Amino acid sequence: MSSSPNKLSQTSPFPDGSKGASDAALIVQALRTAIEQGEIGVDQTLPTERKLAERYEVGRWAVRHAIQELADLGLVRLAPNCRPIVVSVAPKISFGKRTTNQIAVWISPDLEDFGAAKMLEGIRGVLGAQGLQLIVGCPPSRDPAEARAAVSGFARAAIENPNIRGAILWAVGDPALIPAYQALSDAGVPMVFIDREPPESVKADMVSTHHRRAARAAVRHLIELGHRSIAVVANDDRASSVRERIAGYREAMAEAGLETSHEAIFEVNAHPQVRLKSDSEAAVQWLFSSKTPPTAIFAVNDTIAIYLQAAIEKTGRRIPQDVSLVGFDWMLRWLPSGGDLTSIAQPFNEIGQLAARCLIERIDAPVPPTYRHILLEAPLVVRRSCGAPKP
Repeated sequence: MSSSPNKLSQTSPFPDGSKGASDAALIVQALRTAIEQGEIGVDQTLPTERKLAERYEVGRWAVRHAIQELADLGLVRLAPNCRPIVVSVAPKISFGKRTTNQIAVWISPDLEDFGAAKMLEGIRGVLGAQGLQLIVGCPPSRDPAEARAAVSGFARAAIENPNIRGAILWAVGDPALIPAYQALSDAGVPMVFIDREPPESVKADMVSTHHRRAARAAVRHLIELGHRSIAVVANDDRASSVRERIAGYREAMAEAGLETSHEAIFEVNAHPQVRLKSDSEAAVQWLFSSKTPPTAIFAVNDTIAIYLQAAIEKTGRRIPQDVSLVGFDWMLRWLPSGGDLTSIAQPFNEIGQLAARCLIERIDAPVPPTYRHILLEAPLVVRRSCGAPKP
């Protein structure tokens, strides 16, 4: 039996959390369509916030956020004490070649992240050999609102820059950003997404680890060691990579005939990262106070795993004698020792290289070929954080 994960409280620009973000994205898409089809012409004002809220059966917060997104995309102009005025029609889809030599690359969460740095290294190696220049962007902070504004601005700049030939995007998992990615697609900018799937409405290539299969292999390893009570600790990032890792955990448990109880799944806040220490301690307290405390924990990334390790050891428990721990990414590979954490080794450099090659093929294609989602295998690196459970 599976159930919703336990989670800590989190802040959101919407009173109703992720639903408000989804509502805003739907309104943006609906208004863009109305503008493109001439239902709302240039120099005309949008309906009032109240009318839009009633028409789409959403809250006023979602309406206000959608209008701001339209302004960020350059479709409407905002002025004090005036209703938004349409100033532009959204660009139509165009598969015409861009003949310039700059590539826009968006990296998350930042350039200090080891995985991001290795992906960028792979991208740079391939595109640099083709004489292409990189314009690299990343969030100014881990604050969701700032990251959202930065992505929207980066997408708008890529559309307006006549020298941009294509884009490689490590997408931020935020439904409110769908219009920004859609605008890039509509403007005819060839795109490849890395690590995470593009939004459903955006047609683009993707290169990623096979997150579900890798997570399933990690949990199977714990089951083969003899563990039957296995917990998972995830974050509240709504990216496809996180969803797929949790799905892999569930599949491995189901294949072994093991249940995933309500107490076995816990979410920590992805942002801000300074909260991870206290959130990890809360996760450990919750999991080990449950009716069936885990003998092993699967963390959806190494950052969470490292904080969990500190929190576990703080309680006096030992790893792996009392509890086994598995992460995802194998970020510790760059330490001379390779670290003690058992983890999935994502092929970051290869992802970057393949994404760059896919983009070159996309740019050179005379007509748009079938969009490809390339999933790479990622092996489990077994270190000293795993062992058989106590009898």
